[in-house]
Amino acid sequence: MKAAAGHAERRRTPYNTPMRIFLYGISALSWWLSAPATPGEGNRVGQNALRNCKPNDAAIQYLARCCPQIPRPYHVAVSARMKRCPDGVAPHRSQFKLTGKPFCRVASGIYAPCPELCFVQVANSLDLHELVKVGNALCGTFFIDPKARNGLGKRRPLTSVRRIGAFVGRNPGILGAKPARRALDLMVDGAASPPEVFLAMALGLPYRLGGYQLPGIAANRRVKPSSKARAIAHRNTLVPDILCESSRLDIEYDSNTEHASATQLTRDAQKRLALEADGYKVITVTARQIGSREEMRKVAEQSRRRMGTRLRPQSAAFRQQQGVLFRTGWSLSRYHRREWLKGAPESVAAALPCSTPADSRTAPECSPLSGARAFSGLESTTLEPILPEIEEIASPGITPRGKTPKM
Repeated sequence: MKAAAGHAERRRTPYNTPMRIFLYGISALSWWLSAPATPGEGNRVGQNALRNCKPNDAAIQYLARCCPQIPRPYHVAVSARMKRCPDGVAPHRSQFKLTGKPFCRVASGIYAPCPELCFVQVANSLDLHELVKVGNALCGTFFIDPKARNGLGKRRPLTSVRRIGAFVGRNPGILGAKPARRALDLMVDGAASPPEVFLAMALGLPYRLGGYQLPGIAANRRVKPSSKARAIAHRNTLVPDILCESSRLDIEYDSNTEHASATQLTRDAQKRLALEADGYKVITVTARQIGSREEMRKVAEQSRRRMGTRLRPQSAAFRQQQGVLFRTGWSLSRYHRREWLKGAPESVAAALPCSTPADSRTAPECSPLSGARAFSGLESTTLEPILPEIEEIASPGITPRGKTPKM
């Protein structure tokens, strides 16, 4: 009897737990953009964990309490077509056979596609500029944290351009693979804030997409200074914000918040002098300049002069695509609830309809993974004040209630 009981207990896996929710697409992106860290390998599960997964009203209430940052409708993956879909839910049916363990347990009973799969899922519903922006954010070193002074926290990158490319290579037929491949060629690793994401796009995207096509763009890549530069900077390595190594060009972003402190101004001046001592051309860009096409053109012209070439946008679509690029901007606020961005993540479970009072009693208490807080409290990176653009809007590619699309 004890052996049988032990065997039954061992079989209580993600495949048969009473309440399981698998985030999908835009909702998973909302989670990852605000996640301080990636759960450890022990929290990875295979596609079989999705078996018999059909979230009910109680599960959605639980999700709302656990993840107050995710706006409605909630995009979730399901194993089969649902006859009745809870209000405020957009289900997506999974049929493609994924390799490996592509899902992560991010809280008790809540799973998200790994960052690589999440990127491919949203690739089918976002336009190219927006896709490159969120891809750069997933590959960046920041996360959205409304409790931080600048609205950002610091973390290790969730993924990289190379890892996303490898995932698509292992799953070539998955929905979203084609637009994902196109975006990967335009992305960079290591951006430390949303403005840096946009700065890399504005300077590095090809003319046909509205960028200034500066070659060899890299974000926050460490360089080893000379002994003279080390003496000036009082550090052993320097990290230019946007680097064109072949031209020894550094483009620095100075925000209106963190860079205003006396300590940070001193460090920036030391960094700039050290780079110039090693022969780098340093161009400083402010938030006001990033938001202006005219100012960004001046920055691009200075950069091109350093490279010994001229700025010649010859694409007929340049002006129109640049308008799209600047309307895309750097804000990521559309992927989170406005109340949460204001720093008041109250439970939103009460706003969701429940079929019976008993459903709310069956929902367990929220229990995020302890490892998810590994990077909380680290020094914030720079960010302009967050201006929420959309409050609980339907994200691109929303599926009408009751219809379950194929993944």
